[in-house]
Amino acid sequence: MANHPAVQQALALANQFAQRGGMVGAERALAPLSLMGLSGDPEVLNMLGAIRLAQGRLVEAEAFLTQGRA
Repeated sequence: MANHPAVQQALALANQFAQRGGMVGAERALAPLSLMGLSGDPEVLNMLGAIRLAQGRLVEAEAFLTQGRA
């Protein structure tokens, strides 16, 4: 799935937001992937984990990061 163009585009946009501290924007950039059935991609899960970690939402971060490793 990581090779899917929509995943790559969403991850690139989310990364841009995250680098500027825009965690809400980063999360929103990934949201359409859920509707497309692509939210289970390990790179997406890891990015969501990083976003939650930056937001201080540690339990959620751990869950996403654990899923991303599986």
